[in-house]
Amino acid sequence: MREQGWRSDERALSKPTSNRLLAIARAIMVSVFVAGCSQTGGAASAPGRAATDPPTPSIIAVPADLIGQASVIDGDTLDVSGRRIRLWGVDAPERAQSCPDPTGALQPAGQRSAEALNALVRDRTVFCLERDRDRWNRAVSVCYTAESGSTSGPDAIDLSKAMVAQGWAFAYSGYSRDYEADEHAARASSAGLFAWLCQTPWDFRASRRISNADSPGSAGPP
Repeated sequence: MREQGWRSDERALSKPTSNRLLAIARAIMVSVFVAGCSQTGGAASAPGRAATDPPTPSIIAVPADLIGQASVIDGDTLDVSGRRIRLWGVDAPERAQSCPDPTGALQPAGQRSAEALNALVRDRTVFCLERDRDRWNRAVSVCYTAESGSTSGPDAIDLSKAMVAQGWAFAYSGYSRDYEADEHAARASSAGLFAWLCQTPWDFRASRRISNADSPGSAGPP
């Protein structure tokens, strides 16, 4: 995650330039096979198959500038093929953040959020399309997964949307309104951390910055 939000007194996102928008608009459409072919040849050359048989693979085509396996840093941050990626439009609890449940017992919100994101990306290919950069030049991206090995076609998941809908991240409405409806629904059903009395991650970071204002390196990246 971060010690600060995308834009705060400590961090600011750069606005997309026309060149960046053009680069996004020209993002390559990547066709990914998510179910293996039963034969290596085409339909006409495969023994026992008619030339008119439909192709075996299921295919997903998504615009992406980064594809690979992901490891989870926290509930809104991934490492994809060695690159640190911040999920677009959401803010998840910090790793060290706990929230009291209705009984007053503290629940490890940051840990549970990271576990939820890990469940979404485990054994799946991740596709990311960069939307912006933070002040440390790290990508802020919309990321999807496709379940490899599926025989019924790809199960593409918007990770930001899924994290908010499951109640393990907040919609970061100061920078994107894409997932506000998902947060409203999660709150209404008391999903995930919305069943607890959680401070928003940006307020948690602000309070921690105040208490650590004199700590060396406190304004650096996580």
